[in-house]
Amino acid sequence: MAILLCSSATTAQAADLNFCLLDDNIYPVIDRTNADKGKPGVWVEFGHAIARRMGLTLKVHYRPGRRCLREISEGTLDGILGASYVEEREAFGAYPMKDGKLDLDKSTLSLTYNVYQNRGAKIIWDGTSLDKTTPIFAPLGWSVSKHLKKMGANVRDIPNPKKMFEMLKRGRVNHMATLSGLADIILESGKYPGIIKTEPPIRSKPYYIMLSRQFLKTKPKRAQVFWDTIPVVKEEELEALLAKY
Repeated sequence: MAILLCSSATTAQAADLNFCLLDDNIYPVIDRTNADKGKPGVWVEFGHAIARRMGLTLKVHYRPGRRCLREISEGTLDGILGASYVEEREAFGAYPMKDGKLDLDKSTLSLTYNVYQNRGAKIIWDGTSLDKTTPIFAPLGWSVSKHLKKMGANVRDIPNPKKMFEMLKRGRVNHMATLSGLADIILESGKYPGIIKTEPPIRSKPYYIMLSRQFLKTKPKRAQVFWDTIPVVKEEELEALLAKY
């Protein structure tokens, strides 16, 4: 979907479990702004809830997305708390599987992506068809970018999702696709009155907790218990967590 910044391997060994999370604010799953007020985001609290039930401690390490993948690939960190499924990511770590397929029961929650556009610009997504000729911004490396490209969209990848708002405001392009939780908070600030959210969502997809293959190899029982605890936390605690935000 967020999260105490640690940089050294020594610090990373201070907790029983060390997980990576995107170095950003994506409400309600990552909320670094209010972390010191006991509201770090649903993904952070979800991870701590799993660890608590296992009798373990967990520390969250904030990193850019690609660095999260690199560090779980190297085994520096045990996993990533919020990751949508992208086939290429399986080269870096593991998703919970069942009978050779993603185990949806072990997802955490679903996040929604919408198209945002300059007021007055033409609608390019009506819920069934997409205007494939009109350029649209999407965050570089995010699953929504790959999804749009598969749909044949004219995607222009932007490394920093927040900069897309400024670029839209300047008229570089009239449309962008991004996480609704992140974009809605930015729009509510009133800084971009000329940008509007369009419905319906272009995609809603489940998110998972990836584990490093080193963690699975060296501590297989602990890793399996971790994954097996996800449905329990989802059933017994997720509703209250979401209500908190």
